[in-house]
Amino acid sequence: MKEISWQEIKETIQKTDWPEVDLIIGIGRSGIIPATLIANYLKKESHFIWLKLRDDNQKIIFPEPRLTKELTLEINGQKVLLIDDVKKTGQTIDKAKELLKGNTIITCALTGRVDINLLGSNECIKLPWSF
Repeated sequence: MKEISWQEIKETIQKTDWPEVDLIIGIGRSGIIPATLIANYLKKESHFIWLKLRDDNQKIIFPEPRLTKELTLEINGQKVLLIDDVKKTGQTIDKAKELLKGNTIITCALTGRVDINLLGSNECIKLPWSF
């Protein structure tokens, strides 16, 4: 498993050609750090949508992602950058997109099949905030 450093993430965020968006939504818990870093870099408002599919050992514990905190954000017709750490099965990002229907969604993750794949890879990685 390849380890990614904070410096690599910072440089990748800085060199990415970011689309114009209205706001950033990170998928909690794993997408909070990359969403916050990107929101700070782009100077955009950020929010979080709390979905859970896996436990802390990455074992799937629900048949589909579950909303774990009430979604209080009401937006419609916005261009949203939806961020997670990685895209594995796609279930969590797909569920978030479903919950955010009525908006234009651009997906982003460090790896996986998303609109913006920051590391340009689908391989398994170890992130600097992973223990």
